[in-house]
Amino acid sequence: MLILALECSAKSASSALLRDGRLLGEEFVSNDKTHSETLLPGAEQLLLKHNVPLAEIGLFTVTAGPGSFTGLRIGLAAVKGLAFPNRPCLGPSTLEGIAEPFRGREAEFLGLLGQNGQDGQDGQDGQNGHNSPTDQNCQTGQIVHDGKNILNSQTVKKDHSCQNGKDSQNINNVQNNQSVRVGQNTHNSQDDQNKKNSRGIKPKGEGLTVCAVMDARGGQFYNALFCVKGDAVTRLTPDRAIRGDQLAAELKKYKNVVAAGDGAAVFCREYPEFLDSGETQRARYAAQLAYRNQDGALPPDQLICRYLRRPQAERERLRRLGQE
Repeated sequence: MLILALECSAKSASSALLRDGRLLGEEFVSNDKTHSETLLPGAEQLLLKHNVPLAEIGLFTVTAGPGSFTGLRIGLAAVKGLAFPNRPCLGPSTLEGIAEPFRGREAEFLGLLGQNGQDGQDGQDGQNGHNSPTDQNCQTGQIVHDGKNILNSQTVKKDHSCQNGKDSQNINNVQNNQSVRVGQNTHNSQDDQNKKNSRGIKPKGEGLTVCAVMDARGGQFYNALFCVKGDAVTRLTPDRAIRGDQLAAELKKYKNVVAAGDGAAVFCREYPEFLDSGETQRARYAAQLAYRNQDGALPPDQLICRYLRRPQAERERLRRLGQE
């Protein structure tokens, strides 16, 4: 299957083309031009470069939020137009896309943490001889997903299939605060976990905590936390808007924290005890999520933006009304 993915949730805009899980190419732009000027021309150039007619695309995907209000609307409008009238689409969480490049790279980033004096750093619970939240959530699989669309999910059903080296996968499509249902497909990723990274450091097995973070302005960040163990990615929190000081305090409870996303540089500058991985949102990661979640495809008219909070103009209007 051919998948065309678009990503324009922040300043950069990108498009990616995936065939049967293999990346064919990606166009990435980060400049002062608007997404309405760069997104579709980039996608068109990508298709022409690889000689792929639009009619051959089997699945369209676009990160549906959180993110820039204007960027999200441009991205969803573009995909809805390309997929018109009824071709399959997906709108995964932007924050899940940010966590996707860490899949299978646990050892590499544990090595980076070790070089920065953070490898194996215990959270508050770990210092008292108890399991840290990272250990507990990776073992119980609070939300184990395999690239599924989990947006604003507040209700969680626990699954114990992550224990004994098993990774639960195939979460059903979840939107609008619905329950997360964990599938039963499992596989053993011990070989991946036992590989040495390029610096010769082995993972300790407690997992990597990925702090996906986007700059929401006004002292807030869009954020979700994930645990990565081998090829398994476990969601630890729902997508949310959170103050930087609150997020920093919460992260002290976790081990092996790396930040990623367009807000990571800002967050790590304010809280230098955390490591900026350098990873950010890109269309290739949205495409990989779509490939893992083909069964959750929707018609284009069912794609919706996930903003997490009101637009700034509306917040200002409500503030003025409150003062009056």
